[in-house]
Amino acid sequence: MERLNGTRHLGLCLGADKDGKLHLNVYADAAHNVHVDARSHGGIAMQIGRGTTLAESSRIKGVPISSTESELIMAAKGMSFGIRELEFSKYQQIVEMEDNATLHEDNTSTIHLIRNGKSNSKMTRHINLRYFFIKHYLETNEFEIVHCPTSEQIADILTKPLQGSQFLYLRDLLLGYKMP
Repeated sequence: MERLNGTRHLGLCLGADKDGKLHLNVYADAAHNVHVDARSHGGIAMQIGRGTTLAESSRIKGVPISSTESELIMAAKGMSFGIRELEFSKYQQIVEMEDNATLHEDNTSTIHLIRNGKSNSKMTRHINLRYFFIKHYLETNEFEIVHCPTSEQIADILTKPLQGSQFLYLRDLLLGYKMP
């Protein structure tokens, strides 16, 4: 109860980006092999402008055998949420029709895998092709994928316990008090 009383003043701050426009950003992250049954945990945070409009923290189904696979699963899940939200936002005139959205990913191996649309490595060849639908949305320029340093990865707060200044910083990004 003390924790809730201590944060009573915090709320969700929604608004435009630094440039005064609304832009869709999807942050996807995974913590590999963190549960006792060897499963991974993932998080997705979606923002239109600043302030999170969707946040999800969930156990990843199945047992991914690498952190790259865990990240790819969450990137695909985040992208599916993002595609739906982008279409809705365009037709509701929240974002402009020609705007694209951004998928923020902190794992460079996953970014490389997504951009190729297939695996070239013996370690990741087993990954199901259903996760590579992301490449289609990159090619049509509806989405772009950018490397996001782990310290700026908003979804990181949804995958593992954080402490101190890193927790406070990501909490403020999640709630829209700060902008990345």
